[in-house]
Amino acid sequence: MASEMTDVRIATMVAMLEQARRAHDPLVRAQILAESQYQVAWALREAVVDCQDDGRRSWAEIGKAIGLPRETAWRQFKAGGPLVTVKPYQAADSPLADSQPRPFADDHALYAFRSEDGNWFGPEDLLEDQCGTGWLTFDPPNAPGSKFAGEELLARYGPWDGDVSFHAPLIRETDSGNPIRVRATYEVIDWLFGDGQTALRQAMTAVNQAAAVSPPVSKDLAELVEKAATAMNLDGSAEEFIAAARQVADAAVLGYRAGLQLAQALQGLERAVGQHRTWAARHGKAAQ
Repeated sequence: MASEMTDVRIATMVAMLEQARRAHDPLVRAQILAESQYQVAWALREAVVDCQDDGRRSWAEIGKAIGLPRETAWRQFKAGGPLVTVKPYQAADSPLADSQPRPFADDHALYAFRSEDGNWFGPEDLLEDQCGTGWLTFDPPNAPGSKFAGEELLARYGPWDGDVSFHAPLIRETDSGNPIRVRATYEVIDWLFGDGQTALRQAMTAVNQAAAVSPPVSKDLAELVEKAATAMNLDGSAEEFIAAARQVADAAVLGYRAGLQLAQALQGLERAVGQHRTWAARHGKAAQ
């Protein structure tokens, strides 16, 4: 059965497409259609959540229905971001190769940005020797709820071997001023448009995996990690998961000596939790 959130996503998508149909300026139409892809991907995620909620749909069935291998569908879903099934043409001889009006860094990803108040969102300290920076004028026509709308964001991008979203913002390189499109990570997209959980879920997954292969950690930390991992499941509420993840981050020092992998994962979680607190305050959400 479709949830209210799925209905809202679909209604938003339909409204955007209707707005694009009525637009006379082709540039405005293109911008709206680009944003609508994001809404379609999030609506698809909500529909998959509905499939999970009824308890009768396996990942094999879901993958077959949406045209993705089961493992790919699950990996995208577990990442906490939208579900994307359409693959872009990237080959030089692709039929769409001539339709790209600006340079496209398809081997890079926009993985962090700084808001006008000086706060970073995303792992800004990664790829320091390999990253590029550019200015992103964030003015989404159909996302008035984003608290970053209207800001000039400093974007950081670099070589990325993880999953990235289909959404490729246009940025102006800080050194040359040249325009370039770079696909954004799911974390960045969530900070800009979503509910702020992607970074927490990705970081908590890394902590859970590291804890499973690390030397025994303190009982208190192990219990908190287990509690957060349980809360991260679909059956738990977002508020419960966020609170549990924050408890693990607050006790991270207990695991710093349990191996490098766990220490790094805990530091990643501390970063995600700190940024989520800043993001939640900006969005007027109560502290957990």
